[in-house]
Amino acid sequence: MTRAPIGMTVDNRGVHALDAYAQEQLAALPHGTYNVRFARMTAKGKEEREGMRGLWWAGCDMLSQNTERWGYADKRQAHNTILTAIGYTRPRYRMDGSFELIPVSTAEEAMDDAEFAIMQERARAFAVREHGFDPWEMWVQEQEIAQAMRQRQ
Repeated sequence: MTRAPIGMTVDNRGVHALDAYAQEQLAALPHGTYNVRFARMTAKGKEEREGMRGLWWAGCDMLSQNTERWGYADKRQAHNTILTAIGYTRPRYRMDGSFELIPVSTAEEAMDDAEFAIMQERARAFAVREHGFDPWEMWVQEQEIAQAMRQRQ
């Protein structure tokens, strides 16, 4: 049974309920052992993406910022354009019997990590071929430079 996420905070003393509501949710859990997945939250209260899926969105954003081509106005459009170009689509049928191809979902529930890694490698090859650079590698390099500059201060 899947339960709604419980807000927690982590400090040097351990893990604690984020607020009174989270305390109530914890108290209501049956005693036992739980497998817990931690996810950092953004300032807007959304789950921060990490790992290769976080890198995916960073690269899509980098591509949208560094190309003037149609279909790359923002990271969502870049995401959809890339998936369509490399063939990661599914049909969406209309009432009149026609259909259009739309990008597949890359959410963890829809695409496992192995398939996601293959898709990302194809996307990188596409970006290099079509745009002349790898936006994911470019993002990583920018992060490394920023980290080095922070360490110098």
